[in-house]
Amino acid sequence: MTKSMTRILKNLENTKKSYENYRNTIQKKYVKKWNAIIFLTTLILLATPLYLIMESNFSLFWFEKLFSTSVSTTLIIQGINVNETIGYENNGLKMPVLEIEGLEKQVGIGRACTGYRSILALFALTFSVPKIKFSKKVKAIIKFLPVMIIINYLRLYTTILLGILFGDNVFNFVHTFLWREGLIIIILLLWSYWLNSQKKHRHKVSPL
Repeated sequence: MTKSMTRILKNLENTKKSYENYRNTIQKKYVKKWNAIIFLTTLILLATPLYLIMESNFSLFWFEKLFSTSVSTTLIIQGINVNETIGYENNGLKMPVLEIEGLEKQVGIGRACTGYRSILALFALTFSVPKIKFSKKVKAIIKFLPVMIIINYLRLYTTILLGILFGDNVFNFVHTFLWREGLIIIILLLWSYWLNSQKKHRHKVSPL
């Protein structure tokens, strides 16, 4: 091989290395921004079903019935009389209505009371995270779902019980402020815990 050919090959190799170094620098510089764009774009798209349900007449009566029956059964076991009837939301959808001893007003278990918005928000946050396998996201949602159902049951039960014990003002405060903000915090804590667990798992895996 001639010296000129060797020099050309060496220059090509140096050019290749320079390109790879430049590419790695660019990737490291912009990967976080790019991942953020992917996350936000996916989050907006996955949040669409939430707004569609909110604006539609899609019924969640079976889900509402699950919570109304669970809460009323718990109250009855405590010796509190509960009568369940059927009422209607402002959009005309049917919903369970509870007449509870010790509480002046009736309690309607409508769509918003099922916590479906929290579940969909957690779903959107989880599936919007880039660079995590789809199967791991599915497993996370399967684990999150029963947790969110239990938390929502506790939200309804404690709100009603505090209303019985301390009156309508406390009921309204717990319902409209305490639990509303509390659910947002719980969603973010669950999601953050899962996200951190995925990062720790990736760090434990040694490269081949």
